[in-house]
Amino acid sequence: MDEAIEVFRANRQAGGLGALKDFALLLARHGRGDEAFDLLLPYFGDWLLAEALVEVSAGLGRDEEVATLLTARVETGRQSGWPDFGGRHTEPGNALELLATVRERQGRVDEAIALLRRGRSRRSTAETNWPICWPGTNGSRS
Repeated sequence: MDEAIEVFRANRQAGGLGALKDFALLLARHGRGDEAFDLLLPYFGDWLLAEALVEVSAGLGRDEEVATLLTARVETGRQSGWPDFGGRHTEPGNALELLATVRERQGRVDEAIALLRRGRSRRSTAETNWPICWPGTNGSRS
């Protein structure tokens, strides 16, 4: 197993962020969750790697650390003029949903549900304001 991790480590630069995510998940699955967490932390602003960070943090006792990071990102997005669409003001754009995941994992289910409802209303408003007619769509949303 260590040999496979070393091969992956040597080649992860060429694979970009997707390879970094895969590498971190490989580390976590093989008992190296703290190493995976530390590897992903600098890339927290990327939605894909933030999702992986939440995943690898499960069982590490670092939920509150992750929740603090996500809460700060959600607050920054809110102050930047929500509703936003596609994460333009909140990096990562899935911070609200990821925070709900962490809160649920902590047993704070009511708070997780409230966060998800908040995220849904944010998306609904953004979708309502979405232009109905884009070039080439013939006025169709689909």
